[in-house]
Amino acid sequence: MATTSTPQPDSSSNLSITVESNPSDSRLSELGIQSWPKWGCPPGKYMLKFEAEETCYLVKGKVKVYPKGSSEYVEFGAGKQKAASDQEGSSKQGQSLGSIHCKIKKMEEADEMVTPGEVLGKATDLKAGKGAYAASHNNTIYASLTGFRRIQAPPPASNDKRPTVEVTGHKAHGPVPEPGSVVIARVTKVMARTASADIMCVGPKSVREKFTGIIRQQDVRATEIDKVDMHLSFRPGDIVRAVVLSLGDARAYYLSTAKNELGVVSAESSAGATMVPISWTEMQCPLTGQIELRKVAKVVN
Repeated sequence: MATTSTPQPDSSSNLSITVESNPSDSRLSELGIQSWPKWGCPPGKYMLKFEAEETCYLVKGKVKVYPKGSSEYVEFGAGKQKAASDQEGSSKQGQSLGSIHCKIKKMEEADEMVTPGEVLGKATDLKAGKGAYAASHNNTIYASLTGFRRIQAPPPASNDKRPTVEVTGHKAHGPVPEPGSVVIARVTKVMARTASADIMCVGPKSVREKFTGIIRQQDVRATEIDKVDMHLSFRPGDIVRAVVLSLGDARAYYLSTAKNELGVVSAESSAGATMVPISWTEMQCPLTGQIELRKVAKVVN
């Protein structure tokens, strides 16, 4: 490695970083880099003012370093530096950089506010941290709450080199549904293959923001799915207990009632009375004796 002149830094503490030159194929694979540029900042030792000692890597004419324990990175470079031609018989790796422009950037892009359901990235490239989750059906990571999108570099000793994406920095206004949450919702609309509902509670806590849930035909019950009639399972106004499967389309949560303890917990008859469950598929009006079909939550005898 060759040593270059010391740049004029613009931060507060010294940082010694090393720019690698011509790393091995295994090293490139470890870094997730497919090709190595033949031009750019020459390899060498650079003294910057920062708070840690790290090795940084030259990619596309710029050098990035992620200091230990920090979500910030230093990026510096001075544009393309053409390597001396072999025909000139020179062993120089490139021209002197002179003064290198240094700046500190926030890796988390703190001005980027996200809301539940927004795509944060692919699970092949990122790991889901707090405030985020990965959907297995499309290998995509979504935000599960409102806040700022942040990306944390992986620990140096970690075998998994994917950065972690999380949503932080925003005080949640009440509970937020997440996959696996048990919710109480009021059915608002019933169609041939789906029922829509407004989520009222997550666990024992009432929500303060509006969250919409969708119960699909295949998620109503665990058996004889093809025989499910949505209009004989739910009606508008029914109160249901369900579990959150995932965040679906249009920022609506996919809900499931496919367990004995899930389903309609309260419903009014056409006479306006609160019906009594008499089986896992029937509820009865105490005033008229009329029986209506529902996907009833577990009946306690």
